[in-house]
Amino acid sequence: MPILSVDSVDETRDFYVNRLGFDHLMAVVGSDGLLEFCTVLREGGRIMFNRATPQVSGSGLPQLYFQVSDVEAYHAELERAGLNPSPLEDMWWGDRVTIVEDNNGLKLWFYRQIGDPVPPEGMKIV
Repeated sequence: MPILSVDSVDETRDFYVNRLGFDHLMAVVGSDGLLEFCTVLREGGRIMFNRATPQVSGSGLPQLYFQVSDVEAYHAELERAGLNPSPLEDMWWGDRVTIVEDNNGLKLWFYRQIGDPVPPEGMKIV
């Protein structure tokens, strides 16, 4: 699933749902009442949009989110290949993830679902 940073997740979600006919799969509302990120779906294809964060290096580049059957084993494989993946981390949205950059600087997230989402204080799933 591609992850694209946009200026307004709310406007982007509305465009994809109301104009392009995508289905709203899920979104998270931040403490300011605006969407932090959302996922839309059309005929099996998913796209995630998140708020652009210019203070984070490379945040304007697309990211890819891949589900794998055994993220721990894949993390070890990435380490053996000398790719320096991020430490495995359990995320509030219920996935255990590791992140590695490709040769172009694109962030590749690899995950396995481990539980249900538990949003941080001030956020809600819609």
